Amino acid sequence: MKTIYIAIVIIIVLTVIGGAIYYSIIEKEAKTIDVETSSPTISTPPTSPKPTTSTPSSPATTTMQEQVIVKGLENCSEPALVYVYVNNDQEQKVETFLNIFIREASRQGIDLSNVGLCMVNATSRGWKLRLYPSIVVKGEIPSLKKYLEDSIEGYSVLDYSISEAIARYLKVNVTFTYTAKVYIIDGKTNWTSINLSITDNMIKTLQSIALARIESVEKTANPPVNVPYRPALLFYSKNNLSKGVTYLENIGENYYIITRQYMIMLVTNMFGTRFIEVYFKPNITETVVVGNNNAPITLYVFEDYWCPYCARFYSVNEKVLEKLISNGTLKLVPLDFIVHREIAGLHVFMRCLYNISGNGLAYYNITVRLYRELLSGNKPSVDMAAKYAEDIVGKDIVDKARNCVKDEVLVNLVLDETRSYNREFGIRATPTLLFYNYRLGKGILIEGYIDSKDFENIIKWLISS
Repeated sequence: MKTIYIAIVIIIVLTVIGGAIYYSIIEKEAKTIDVETSSPTISTPPTSPKPTTSTPSSPATTTMQEQVIVKGLENCSEPALVYVYVNNDQEQKVETFLNIFIREASRQGIDLSNVGLCMVNATSRGWKLRLYPSIVVKGEIPSLKKYLEDSIEGYSVLDYSISEAIARYLKVNVTFTYTAKVYIIDGKTNWTSINLSITDNMIKTLQSIALARIESVEKTANPPVNVPYRPALLFYSKNNLSKGVTYLENIGENYYIITRQYMIMLVTNMFGTRFIEVYFKPNITETVVVGNNNAPITLYVFEDYWCPYCARFYSVNEKVLEKLISNGTLKLVPLDFIVHREIAGLHVFMRCLYNISGNGLAYYNITVRLYRELLSGNKPSVDMAAKYAEDIVGKDIVDKARNCVKDEVLVNLVLDETRSYNREFGIRATPTLLFYNYRLGKGILIEGYIDSKDFENIIKWLISS
């Protein structure tokens, strides 16, 4: 979304959940990650060098890269960036604060070298922003238009999360005018139960997420409103926390939660578990189905044919998978999540093979054989899949499916689906598994590989009411 923010967040810290969420939110063209470990971690771009900092040479005006920071708005030229503060500590950081913002904007192709720079005390203007220090824009700066989220007296306000991140890096105490109460919602299972200490650092992180002063934090298994997933952070505030904040959504009067797109980042980075209880109905088109459509449990597998831990998942769980499919307990829905762009053609071939033959078991059997090849050191290919397919569905169907590989529309469709899974559920790794019981309205989402013991226990939990 707002790529200017990537570098700023990387500079600050990516190990806390706030930084992780920010990184994902801002990366509009997010790359998918092939996670081939049983405990996935997210890849990040190289860290930018830390900026040098200095203090203003004068309380009234300061030079910075041949620009002058004008105090007050009366003589502030237009267009201009206006630094808004409320105390002396914030006032003294004006130069370094604007320097970081201008530099990172430049790295993203936004030239602010000819823009005026001003500073103003919010109290003197009677302004009430969400937090201080903040940046507002006087006049029009077209290159910053998509980063503006609010306005006050004709001035546009820069995304508050950007200002908060820079302040946090500079160790400037942020003044919040919004307030919130936080509920840390525990899971109901052994996989999702969390043991989390509420520390000062955690409260700071929660404030960075909510962009509000945290008044209290309570851990509970019985939230005041129904939540779409667990474990989770639930915020209560009489302020509109979701205004201008894309990763927060309202789920009831004055209650807010991290959106589904970022729930995996939240749970893995903050709560330290790969398992998420899911209580919302998945919005997934079932392009391939293996098993009985009326099975009580559906297993969605987000996979890539060159993913070793996808191969390991099928290898270790082959017997339990086939038992549950054959007895009508489970329906398997393989989903293409392309990490290796060069393998997209194989995924298209397999999709067309299923569409032409209508044979889910054939699709499954070929998939299992391809993953066996991968575990043996042979990367699956269209030719390899075609060879196995001829023995199962015949040469005529295989030849028709081969023609699909040449169709760029179909290839792009599969790639678009990968991006849509990232937007909808925050899927970022292969394998990712989503078990769901539509009758009971509950499921378990797991990022990474699981063994047969976990597999069987998840099925037991999903069947129990």
